[in-house]
Amino acid sequence: MPTAAIILIAASSGKTGTLLRLAKHVADKGILVTFTTTSDIGNKIISSSDVVPDDNGVQFGSGRLRFEFLDTNWDPSNVDESMHRLETVGATSFVNLIRNQSHAGRPVTYVVNNPFLPWTVDVATDLGIPCAVLWVQSCAVFSIYYHYHHGLGEFPSETNHNISVCLPGIPIMTPEEIPSFLLPSGPYKPIAKAILEQFYTIDKVSKVLVNSFTELEPGVIAAIAKYVHLIPVGPLVESDDESRSNLR
Repeated sequence: MPTAAIILIAASSGKTGTLLRLAKHVADKGILVTFTTTSDIGNKIISSSDVVPDDNGVQFGSGRLRFEFLDTNWDPSNVDESMHRLETVGATSFVNLIRNQSHAGRPVTYVVNNPFLPWTVDVATDLGIPCAVLWVQSCAVFSIYYHYHHGLGEFPSETNHNISVCLPGIPIMTPEEIPSFLLPSGPYKPIAKAILEQFYTIDKVSKVLVNSFTELEPGVIAAIAKYVHLIPVGPLVESDDESRSNLR
């Protein structure tokens, strides 16, 4: 059994597959990885494969990948309710999951989450566990949100809808070219709130892992490095071998 134990936690956000691919890459290096998400998404992952993982997980390369899911007793299609319940109920469930790992002889040594679950950083920090966030989009998008949250650039506002955005390492953007969540009239306010809340805890994470690579975005990676310890780990895409795997 691999000696290290890492938990990767994903929201039911449509980005779970990217974090799962990272989990498999990490396990392949000889590490025990526990992947957790909401039970509705977790059941879909398991039902789409012909693997029946036990408590010790399934073999991936030199390591193992195991699954534990956070119980959800709400409507996952209701975005507002899901985000609220994940924050209010999920935190306690996540604490219990981490403690159960320790009692089972596999104490958690690292936590990686995606931006839709910013409260997991607080949970890990309170338990003395180092953590990172996997940003599933490009470095440019991360930089845009980072600058917006910290007030490091001018963005469209209620009083000025048409302002262009100029950030280091990124070509000048019109309002139509920035993430719609940041527009005054942007949709899906709960998701935008969850993404931006991640930046309240970004100083607590040891690393920001980004689904990109240096050769693709050299300018923006160099520019944002003055603020964040950012590590490109991409592209986290499905390989031909993975597409034929019995666990996607």
